Amino acid sequence: MTLTGLLACSCFAASTQIKVQVQPPAAPADAEGSAVAFALSDIVPNPAHRLFRVSFSLPSAEPARLSVFDISGREVASREVGALGPGLHNLALGDREGLRPGFYLVRLSQAGKSLIRSVHIVQ
Repeated sequence: MTLTGLLACSCFAASTQIKVQVQPPAAPADAEGSAVAFALSDIVPNPAHRLFRVSFSLPSAEPARLSVFDISGREVASREVGALGPGLHNLALGDREGLRPGFYLVRLSQAGKSLIRSVHIVQ
């Protein structure tokens, strides 16, 4: 949408013609009003004793999956997270998945994009 009009302000010597273009945001906004990007932010604690929290953000409500892989590349846990919708999210993993001590990869996938972070489970 384009708006055109006169701007009358004491900061200008005369009325000034301005043109403003208004466009919808490219992505949803978080509580502070900034655009939400596809991101796999943090895994805490790391190293962890079974239970850890994964922080991530989704730009849309499209199907998305958070998966955990062991060092051999075998998927050992997976959760559908797209239904959480756009925005910032924090999800607990590890306890119900029964992960043994070792190194794991956590992958967030949505719309053909993937991000990977590692987590170390200790005794």
